[in-house]
Amino acid sequence: ANVLIYLYAPVYCSFSAVHRFESEFESVLRTLPKVASPEEAVIIGFDSHFLGYRHAGYYLPAYFTLQYPEVRLISGIRVFGMKNRDTSLFEELPLAQYKRFVFLPLPSGDQEYRDFLLKVKGRFPSGALQTAVVGGREFTTGPISRLPILFPVTIREGVPVNTGRRKSEQ
Repeated sequence: ANVLIYLYAPVYCSFSAVHRFESEFESVLRTLPKVASPEEAVIIGFDSHFLGYRHAGYYLPAYFTLQYPEVRLISGIRVFGMKNRDTSLFEELPLAQYKRFVFLPLPSGDQEYRDFLLKVKGRFPSGALQTAVVGGREFTTGPISRLPILFPVTIREGVPVNTGRRKSEQ
């Protein structure tokens, strides 16, 4: 029974779902460097089972990856970030060297993911984001100066994006 569930059930941990994720993620791994280099861009990932923040952080270690949205903790609002497979919790984001950000594409074919991404993109003013299709994948990018829209507490308006402290450095 367990084997049949694994092979045929329409759930995220089934063989077909894992295989589909691996194929999509391999496509992202090949094409993202054509969209933005790790020296110039931050990846914005979401907390999702597939193609989420953790996947980007571990499989694209040269990039600085941030998890959207900010998280509310007892100590205050923070952002999880990863670079070189090292996870940190940031009170303020260190973004001085970066020129732009790119959203990690969510899995294709799922309306819920598309709706979520449209809602996030809808927070930006018209013309603030650019979309490029590379290798059959749609990538959305924007200037780093627009990130306070997504991270209003950890990147304060009017504060240069070149400041940043890890929570562990305080």
